[in-house]
Amino acid sequence: MTPVLQSSFQSKPPRHMLAPWRRGGVVVTSIMFTYTMTHQEANDTRATISRVLPIVGSAHNKWIAVSDITERNDVRRNIFEGLSKSLNSYYAVLAPLSGKPCFESLIKLPNASLATNFANEVFTFCKWGYLVNTWVLVEECFRDIAAISTIDPSGKIKHVINAVLKVYECQQFADLVHILRVIRNLQHSNGIYCQPRPEGPYSWNGKMVNFVSGQPAESWVLHEDFLIDEVQRDLVRCFEGIFLHQNVSDMHHIPRRLLLPE
Repeated sequence: MTPVLQSSFQSKPPRHMLAPWRRGGVVVTSIMFTYTMTHQEANDTRATISRVLPIVGSAHNKWIAVSDITERNDVRRNIFEGLSKSLNSYYAVLAPLSGKPCFESLIKLPNASLATNFANEVFTFCKWGYLVNTWVLVEECFRDIAAISTIDPSGKIKHVINAVLKVYECQQFADLVHILRVIRNLQHSNGIYCQPRPEGPYSWNGKMVNFVSGQPAESWVLHEDFLIDEVQRDLVRCFEGIFLHQNVSDMHHIPRRLLLPE
């Protein structure tokens, strides 16, 4: 079953089922959030995406002009093009949820209640998909940038991130990237942080989060205001800061390390 995230726009506390289990010697509690997502909430998510797409698209166009447009494996082109595609995909898959109910007729569900439950599962699947797609791009970009410096690109990603941000003088974005790194891994445990050692505190735009073993993530890190709006805007600022650094700003081409043949 797809892990279910709490609806970002839900005003009431979620109902949940609790079941203790063990992982790595730590007793944790599995939480399955339940909620009813309205068409307005789907539209609100699409509106949030619409606000940040021009920012990511502008960065994409800017760095295509700097790098060789014929080089599809340039790191600068790939990160901004990839973030734009991730946002566009998330926007598109929410379309069936933002209008009249369609799942009853689409897959012959017997009643509106089941259709609503199915819609919630689809929304959850799409949200996790967006998060995973975004993180894969971010991790690859950090490792690619490490490869053109003296940093080992094959090291643990937490250390690669810290080293890259230090070398390129963008350490102010460390907490943002680490929050994204940790919440992406929560997909494996239904939104519960399961590592024996806590992480944090991390803070972003005045909000603070601690990741504690056996505890769910704080709700704001899964809210669209952070996960889409703040993450995308500030990832653009982060990577543009790196690409404008004197060590790389004059490079005609920054190659990607891993690329499938066409």
